[in-house]
Amino acid sequence: MLKFIVFSCFLITMGRAEISLDSICKTMVQQGVLSADFTQTKTIKGIPMPLTSTGTLTVHSAHGIVWQTKTPFPATLLLSKQGVFQVDGGQKKSLVKGKNQDKGLMAILSKLLQGQFDQITEFKVVVKEGSTVDTWRLNLTALGVIAKVIKTIDLEGDSYVRKITVFRVNGDKDLIILKNHQVNPKLPSDISSLLKD
Repeated sequence: MLKFIVFSCFLITMGRAEISLDSICKTMVQQGVLSADFTQTKTIKGIPMPLTSTGTLTVHSAHGIVWQTKTPFPATLLLSKQGVFQVDGGQKKSLVKGKNQDKGLMAILSKLLQGQFDQITEFKVVVKEGSTVDTWRLNLTALGVIAKVIKTIDLEGDSYVRKITVFRVNGDKDLIILKNHQVNPKLPSDISSLLKD
């Protein structure tokens, strides 16, 4: 009976064993240009029905992020070191001038999407209980200036980030599901022209 209890405790301990953040980062695909399909569900405080959009995103660590919404309305958003832009007919319209916080946001999103969690200093990153190399969950608690807007971020994934849940200070929530990830050695020509202009 004692052996059975000891063995059961061993199994429970194994099941709860946490891996390090460094181990998770090493399993992530970080090289090249990352692209994926997304479904974003935005819950806004005071609005009963959530807002859902779908599309594709492309991430280049040096040049920025292109967020292309396909439904319900086509739209292209560019987040680069120069600022945040709406792209319409190949023309870029600045939504927010290139301030330091915008550049910081680009860097944070790029690191999140590419699994460079150990390089994020704007959040306290904690590996959730039950995480393994194959299936992990992280909780990020905002620090400093960004904590005025974002409260926490929950992440789930494997060799890629699969699920992002953003909890905002005002009570709004964003749920982003990512799938069909691809990593290419260079940017597609249409995306390259947006990021490098």
